[in-house]
Amino acid sequence: MKKVIFFIFGVISIFFIGCVSAPESEKMQLIPKAKSQEILNLRNLTTSGDVEYIQQDNKLMKSGFLNTSTEEYGYFYTSMHWDWQDYGKSGWVYLGAYTLGVWDLLGIIGMPTDSASFDIRSQLFIFNSNGDLIKSYAKNGEFTQRTSWWYGHNTTKTAAKYFTKQWDEIFGLANAQSGEINQALKNAGAITIEKDKEAQGKMQNYLGAFFSSQGASDRATSQRRKQAADNEAASVQSINSSIQGIGSGVQQGLQQAGNANQSR
Repeated sequence: MKKVIFFIFGVISIFFIGCVSAPESEKMQLIPKAKSQEILNLRNLTTSGDVEYIQQDNKLMKSGFLNTSTEEYGYFYTSMHWDWQDYGKSGWVYLGAYTLGVWDLLGIIGMPTDSASFDIRSQLFIFNSNGDLIKSYAKNGEFTQRTSWWYGHNTTKTAAKYFTKQWDEIFGLANAQSGEINQALKNAGAITIEKDKEAQGKMQNYLGAFFSSQGASDRATSQRRKQAADNEAASVQSINSSIQGIGSGVQQGLQQAGNANQSR
C-alpha cells in the first residue's frame, strides 16, 4: 500500500513540482547601461496594441539612448522574440517516474526538477521621417532555466537579464555609428504631419515583409531542432532497450545456472 501511495505522489509531483513557466515579456524590467543620448529623438512606430509593451518600448529607448530634447527626426521599432525548446522536460519526467518520485523530492534540497532552453532575439529598426530604413540591428542568444522547489520559477526575471545584455550591445553598436545615423536623419528632416501617413505605410510594408521571411526561417530552424531531439530520444530509447535486453539475458542465465546447481 505504501508503494502505491508513493508512486501516485511521484506521478503527481512530476506535473506540479518545479515547472518552468514562459517569460512574460511585457513585464520584463529592461535596464540597459547606455546613457549617452547620442542619437536624435525618434518616435515609437508602435502606437496601438498592448499598453505595457508600448510603455516598455518607450522606457527602453528614451531613458538614456535617445536625445529626447530634440524634435523627432524619425521612427524606431523594437522587437523582442523568445522561443523555448523544452526538450529537457521529457528527461526530467522520465527521471521522476523511474525513481517513483524520489528525484522530485530531492527538489527540497535544491536538486533541479525541470529545465527549459530558450532562444531569444532583440531587434532595433531606425527609420528616417520619410519611412526609409537607416539602420537595423539584431542580437541572438539563448539561456537555460533550471528550476526546483525553491528557485528558478521566475523565468521573466532571467529573460530580462539576457535581453538587457542584448540591448546593451545593440545600443553600443548604434552609438558607435551615431554620426552616420544622425546625418541621415537630418537629411530627411523632422517628422511632419504631411509626411507621416506615407511614411507609416512604407514602414509597415517593410516590416511585414521582413518578419514574414524571418518567421519562415525560424519555423524551419525549429523543425530541424525538433527532428534532432526526436532522433536523440529514439537513440536513448534504443540504448535503454538494449540494456534491458542484456539485463534480462543475464538474469535468465543466472536463473538457469541456479536451477542446474539445484538439480545436482
